[in-house]
Amino acid sequence: MQLTSKTSQDLAPTGVDIDVEIGVIPTVTGAINLLTKIAKIAVKTRFTLFTQLQAHSKFPDPYAKLTSKYLNDASMFHGGDCRVPHLMEYNGYAGYANLAVTLPTSLNVKDIVTRDYEPVVLTSTDRFSTNLISGCIAVAYSVGISLFVTLDDATLLTDKKQTALKNILTWALGVPEIDPTFVTIVSISTSTGEVVTRISVPPSVSATYPTAPQLVTQLYQNARTATFAATLV
Repeated sequence: MQLTSKTSQDLAPTGVDIDVEIGVIPTVTGAINLLTKIAKIAVKTRFTLFTQLQAHSKFPDPYAKLTSKYLNDASMFHGGDCRVPHLMEYNGYAGYANLAVTLPTSLNVKDIVTRDYEPVVLTSTDRFSTNLISGCIAVAYSVGISLFVTLDDATLLTDKKQTALKNILTWALGVPEIDPTFVTIVSISTSTGEVVTRISVPPSVSATYPTAPQLVTQLYQNARTATFAATLV
């Protein structure tokens, strides 16, 4: 089995492109006995099966809405509604490549000749694939969360420290399913110490908290715990 992946960039504000491929290499062999105890000829086919996932995301500026509900009409399965602005587009493929057909042959004539050979009948490096699934993932809703820090801390919240805050905030609030990429620091008040953040909520979280008020209530409950304070120290 082989697993390869590549990303065009880190989880930056503009988004991330992911291309992951998983492959397995099975061998199928069928034997045909033409001359019993004298010669055996088999047909062997070898090829690589693979699945591939391509995902592209943009944040905070989403992809524009499409005219079609589906990202790829030719897909066997579809997800999401691409007619609304969305953060991610994805395609999943399956197929085969590196086809080789050979004829393993054994010739055994006592006291005359003994020989094994495997001539190649066909080879191809072409890739053949079909689109299994495609779709779009949109933000279910956004919520605003305000934190209060000391005035000194508010003054010292450099870009590096803001990034660190975004990376830990969703964990501290008890929603690690939300990637830090979807956290935006809207404003920092050096006079009051208020840090206003906005969190874009994916469908996976909205399935548990269908409405923004429900999630906000839970987040503020989590923010009042000792665990939250200890995590942000």
